[in-house]
Amino acid sequence: LRWSAAVRKRTAGSFGSLAKQFTTEQRERYTTLASLYELGSWPDLCTKRELKGNLHMLDLLDSALGSERPRGPSLDVGSLNWWYLPAQMSAVPGPWTGVELDAHQRYASFTTRKGHAEWLCDHHQETQYHAGCVSELNGSYGFVCWFLPYVVPQPLVSAGLPDRFFEPERLLRHVWSLLAPGGRLLIVNQSARESEIQGELFERLGIEGNSLGLTPSVFAGDDDDERHSWVASKPI
Repeated sequence: LRWSAAVRKRTAGSFGSLAKQFTTEQRERYTTLASLYELGSWPDLCTKRELKGNLHMLDLLDSALGSERPRGPSLDVGSLNWWYLPAQMSAVPGPWTGVELDAHQRYASFTTRKGHAEWLCDHHQETQYHAGCVSELNGSYGFVCWFLPYVVPQPLVSAGLPDRFFEPERLLRHVWSLLAPGGRLLIVNQSARESEIQGELFERLGIEGNSLGLTPSVFAGDDDDERHSWVASKPI
């Protein structure tokens, strides 16, 4: 069923209650990020948990992309319910498209991933969410984010997706074809082993990927897996 109940959130309202729980290192990093990016709308769109998650995401994007910001339009592959859209819009303003294969996954509230993502899109101009496979998309993007791609079968199986969707090489080839000349692709893997496999995929397809190695964040939770990042720029 693709119908979604209306999204109702208990949003944070401010950074105040979250900031009280910051460590000294987190407080310093938050101050730096707040001076570089527009975070003002976040508390009205995010729960307290999502607020910290978006800081984690922005911290990662800031570290991975450096001072030279990519130019959109931008694409996010595997967006889930796109809870981290505020961080992406702050890091790289402009048009964004999110795509999620399992977009109709339903929560206990009878809302779906797609419903939550579209609720966020309603609060951000020039954003759209596509329920389906990234291979269905065409167009040209100046920046592509791909968090936790399925480069080994087990995470896909754990997500309850059919084996036929395990096509890491074909999907990477298609995503690369969507990247405009001079554009940048950021891929984040969830372990050193998956990052190693990611490097092998780049090599097989003749893509020059730059491994950033372990990409830590002071906002990561104790149960968060380690993150390893790759950046690839498409020749002009």
